[in-house]
Amino acid sequence: MRNRWLGLVLVGVALVISSWTWSTLPAEVRLPWQSASRSMVKREVAALFLPGVMLSVWLVLGVFPRIDPRRANYARFADTYWLLGNAVLLTLLAAHGMLVSGIEPIDRLIVAAAGVLVTLLGNYLGRVEPNWFFGIRTPWTLESDVVWRRTHRTMGRVLFVAGLLLVAFAPMVTLPAAPVLGALAAMTAALAMVVSWIYWRSESGSGSGSGG
Repeated sequence: MRNRWLGLVLVGVALVISSWTWSTLPAEVRLPWQSASRSMVKREVAALFLPGVMLSVWLVLGVFPRIDPRRANYARFADTYWLLGNAVLLTLLAAHGMLVSGIEPIDRLIVAAAGVLVTLLGNYLGRVEPNWFFGIRTPWTLESDVVWRRTHRTMGRVLFVAGLLLVAFAPMVTLPAAPVLGALAAMTAALAMVVSWIYWRSESGSGSGSGG
């Protein structure tokens, strides 16, 4: 799971799945993350969209460490970086397999898969070192390495619990997966902003006190 080339293998597997299921795909396929009025796409889009997304993610993951001004830090968490990146790609592969196979209830299964991914992210988030592209990037985490590490440790615990709850409540989901996951992502981002600001204020106050 920590090999940078594994992601490319997963992209290949996604394309093989598309080829294998091509003859069984209907002319139009429902996408669970779209609204009901725009939920159908052509077979070609369904077969190639997520493999294309996976390839794009893998390419971006390879570029980040090369262009980041703090690229030296990537060597300190390279295993974690590729583990989490490959976990994202594996989740996309699972979603692709569900989509082209027509398995139901796909929305609940996607929420459950997302819950597993969030749990894994939460478990390893505290190991992510300061950088400009990967992790929780707020004005306060980017300004202070101390705030970065405290925020990532705290949000890692939050994500771990949130992921477990997603898995537990996935069988009860009655809405499309996109609104559910979108709302949770927005809430998590807002909480991360607040947490990082609180830690920054705490560090600034401590620094002011010690300087006086």
